Amino acid sequence: MTSGPVWIGRQSPNTAEDLLTKAPKEQVEYLLSFVGEAPFGPSRDGLLQTVAEATIRSFAWGRELAAELEARDAWTADLWSSIILGWSKAELSDDQWKELLTFLNGAEKLHRPSVADIASLLQEAIKKSSHPIPDTCLPLAFDLSKKLWIAAVDKAEAIPPKLKLKEVEWLALAINHPAGNIALFWLTWLGRQRKTAGDTWQGIPEHTRGVLESVLSEPAYAGELGRVLLASQINLLMTVDESWAKENVLPLFDWSLDARRAVQAFHGFLTWGRQTENLVPYLVPLYEKAFAHTAMLGHLRDRFAEYLAGLAFASSVNPMNQGWLSRFIAASAREDRISWASHVRRVLRPLSAEAKQTAWVGWIKPYWVQRIPGSPLPLDREELGEMVEWSLHLGPSFPEVVDAVWESPDFELKHSFLFRELDDSQFPQEYPSAAARLLLKVLRNTSIPDYDLDRVENVVHRVAPLGAPLHLLEKICSELARLGYPPAAELQAWLRRGGS
Repeated sequence: MTSGPVWIGRQSPNTAEDLLTKAPKEQVEYLLSFVGEAPFGPSRDGLLQTVAEATIRSFAWGRELAAELEARDAWTADLWSSIILGWSKAELSDDQWKELLTFLNGAEKLHRPSVADIASLLQEAIKKSSHPIPDTCLPLAFDLSKKLWIAAVDKAEAIPPKLKLKEVEWLALAINHPAGNIALFWLTWLGRQRKTAGDTWQGIPEHTRGVLESVLSEPAYAGELGRVLLASQINLLMTVDESWAKENVLPLFDWSLDARRAVQAFHGFLTWGRQTENLVPYLVPLYEKAFAHTAMLGHLRDRFAEYLAGLAFASSVNPMNQGWLSRFIAASAREDRISWASHVRRVLRPLSAEAKQTAWVGWIKPYWVQRIPGSPLPLDREELGEMVEWSLHLGPSFPEVVDAVWESPDFELKHSFLFRELDDSQFPQEYPSAAARLLLKVLRNTSIPDYDLDRVENVVHRVAPLGAPLHLLEKICSELARLGYPPAAELQAWLRRGGS
């Protein structure tokens, strides 16, 4: 890239075509020694990028360059990173994959200095849609991955001790570390093996169990990162071998066993995992042990509340009958309760009318009735405000929900579009009196001038001809006047004239 006469970015002293016109033996010394010019002009980084491009274009050229480096015992040369990157991007034939993996298996002096590059190659190559590692070469790749795991464990360094546990981005660390890439390779390998086996599948093979269990038992930092990836793929592991996953992976989420491991497991699962009906019965008791520790989840704290909101609608674990919702309310912080209530609204919004009615009867109404007198905790104003927002997403239960709103304590709505959403809905036509009652209650809980007050006026114009009680509508006008809405007096006069 250029900007006027100044070059910005990496320049190479050679093109890929230049490199490919000569045998690696003729230019290896130059490739090893070239430094470049600073701050402008051709750079070593630019040359290394060109070496990768040449390797992509010609497997033979890259393989010959690797042989020259091997002959010079130059196992720590930066050229290896470019060569391995080129191999990972190239479209290799089955024979080339066999040659490459055979070489990498035997080049043990390369494993430790280049563990990150080779692990990335394996992880990318097994999932490629075009020219992935062929089935015939998977045993070679698997053997190489086991050697790389040893190198990754040996090389891994722990996270800086000054970094607080709740500030760590565990999944990001894992997928950018060779230990994480090796774990992902094994998981992808497992999924591929399961697909190939079809109806003959009999659970995780013994040799694959061995490597996964080495991750689970490894005390070093590499083991921590590997476990993050295993937890993120609990859905896959439960599918391929439920009994093994229940015994070995689900305990990672158990806060009572190891808080650090639980944080790591939840980081993986809350980012990549799926809360399926089959998994839910096993997750609920593990979730409950996490209720009092959500602050340790850092930026994924809200994601945990989102998963709990979805859990409330799972058919197998009624939140009231099983009691987990009351225990969550009792153990959680105010922030989590507000977040949970907000996410319930998002879950409700797309549901069918039938599903909304089922949810209202099945758990929302009993939950609301329980919370009104303060059991297991008094309702926070903002938390209740989020619940009031549910009223527009519970379909035919709307009048009953409005009754619950009126029976509830004072609440506070923040950044709400309730007036707009009510005006855009069919509730004023279908339930004019309930719509008027909801407007009045919300306005009485609005302390400062709000936006969308014109939408309140719209709803009044809609419900007045449909029999909404006049005394309610006049009180709405009084609340609009209190909030400084200029047309409030005119609206009240319109009502007194019989809406004409």
